[in-house]
Amino acid sequence: MVIAFFDFKKHASFYGFQQLGLKVITSNKLEEIASVSTFIRPSEEYLALDHGCWLGTAPTFSDLSTRIYCLLDGQVWMGHDIDQIDIPNLMAEFKKIGEKPPTPRDIIDAVHFTASETELAKAAVHLGLGSTAYGSVESCRKNLEAIMRCGSMMSLFEPDKMRNSDYNDMNPIISLIKSYDDKAQATSSLSKLTL
Repeated sequence: MVIAFFDFKKHASFYGFQQLGLKVITSNKLEEIASVSTFIRPSEEYLALDHGCWLGTAPTFSDLSTRIYCLLDGQVWMGHDIDQIDIPNLMAEFKKIGEKPPTPRDIIDAVHFTASETELAKAAVHLGLGSTAYGSVESCRKNLEAIMRCGSMMSLFEPDKMRNSDYNDMNPIISLIKSYDDKAQATSSLSKLTL
């Protein structure tokens, strides 16, 4: 199984521009298989030309849509706060160009792990997991690095989870993050039923 770890947001400084950081990794060893790291210019030429030569030559979403689709479709999607920000942005862009969006096999949102207030989650936040200061291109790499560092610290904070992973085909840290996401999803579903 592979995981498509990504960050896709609007650029904070340049109106109409977006940033995409996407790394496809193995779920057990967290080894990189493929990646995309780029600014995406708006399809409206007048917006692209206002921001200088280097941004004006960035690809449009339409230029990248086939590659993005192939890397994401049928994979496990993972990121920090992807349910609220990245996935809606991605779906909106596919709709805007009139193409079918990719479909995830599963989604793992690390936001529930960082909100858990466990010692390992606090360490993850300290290491940069969830920080938006970098922009999507860097955030994807930094968030993944923070997760990998947390994986090496798991034996200190969560030794039981190292041995008793809920998901045998996943690295223990990914399994732990997924367990927090699964609990949050179950709680959300239950609260909707009681309303």
